[in-house]
This record gives sequence, structure tokens and C-alpha cells, in this order.
Amino acid sequence: MSAAGIGVNAAGIELEVVRRGEGRPIVLLHGAQNVDPRAPFLDLLGQHGEVIAPSHPGFGRAPRTPIRNVNAEGAIAQGLMFAGNPDTVYRQIMDFYEKVGGFEHLILMGRSGFMTHEEAEKGIRLFSKEVLPRLREVT
Repeated sequence: MSAAGIGVNAAGIELEVVRRGEGRPIVLLHGAQNVDPRAPFLDLLGQHGEVIAPSHPGFGRAPRTPIRNVNAEGAIAQGLMFAGNPDTVYRQIMDFYEKVGGFEHLILMGRSGFMTHEEAEKGIRLFSKEVLPRLREVT
């Protein structure tokens, strides 16, 4: 595939989606910085399945939107963020899983906003202990 992203319309919003490889889907969600379509790791991941990396509205070549005015609840409702207690995050991921027709790998990238390093570490530990084992049962 070419390095350029493909434009798609999601709920009336134009998004750039970078794709690599073939096979089982690997969904890559970025944090505060979009995924550069020229990034070498995309080709490496693409050796293990089809990488699907959508840019959030206003990132990449997607048109700018008033995304900065969206609070956490709005971002969750738009599928831009998974957040909450472990049960809530699990449900949000499973809703996303059903919406996109399933996937084998989900890569979350993020530590954005005003989160400290310690808060990010705490969230990762909680995710790995309380959410990840339940997700492994699904695939």
C-alpha cells in the first residue's frame, strides 16, 4: 500500500486512515500525535495482519474540527477515547470491537493532556490487571 492515508467518512466526519498489510485486523489508535503514514513500524506491524490506523478528527490530513472543545464524555461517545473504571473501559472496547467487526490486536497509544507520568503508569498497571485478561478471553 502507499504511504498516504485513505480518506474515509465516519459519522459525517472525514478521517485519514493509514492501512498496511493483510490478514486479521490490527487497530492502532493514536494519542496526542497522529501516526505518520511513513513510519517504518507500520510495515513491520503489517507483516502480522492488516494495520488500520485512523487519525482522529483534526489530525493527519483530516480537516480541523472543534474537537478541542469536546469533554471526556463527548470524546468517549465519539469513539475517540476509552476511559473510566475497568468495567467501563472493557465495555467501551467491546462496543468498539462489535462496531468494527472484531479485531485480533488493539494498540492504544496515549498519555496526553495533563496526565502525569505516575498517573499514566497507574492506569497502565490497572488496565493490564483488570481489563487485559478479559480481552484475552474474547480473541
